[in-house]
Parts: sequence; C-alpha cells; structure tokens
Amino acid sequence: MSEDDIFQTTKFVIQALDALKNEYEKILENLVQSAKILSSNKIEEKINLLRNSMNMIDLGIDEAHVMIQLDNYLQNVDG
Repeated sequence: MSEDDIFQTTKFVIQALDALKNEYEKILENLVQSAKILSSNKIEEKINLLRNSMNMIDLGIDEAHVMIQLDNYLQNVDG
C-alpha cells in the first residue's frame, strides 16, 4: 500500500467516523430524552455504552488526523 493510498484511506475513515459519530449523537439525544421520561436502568446502560463508543470514535478521528498531519510533515521534510 503506497503512502497516497494510506492517506486517502485515512481521509475516508475520518469521514466515515464523523458520519458514525453524528448518528450516535442523534441516538444519544433520543436516549437521554427517553431517560428523562422513563427511569430505566436499561436506558442508562445504553447511554453509557453509547458514550463509551463515541469516545472511541473521537479517539479514532483524532488518531487519523495525527496520521494525516504526520504525512504532511514528512512530505514537507522530504520535499
């Protein structure tokens, strides 16, 4: 896999993770509203799982951005 392939794949992954994050935010918002109406341990458990997943998504996005910045830096150093 070439550097350009890795760069393009990383950009695609960032877009996919951003889309997933947006979906999770909508789901979380709905669950939080449901939790206000229904006091349920299951809903609270789902909210916590969703928040943990969102934290992992944020970490993945941050790491992908670091990879892109590193690639840009290395290209500038080589150029």
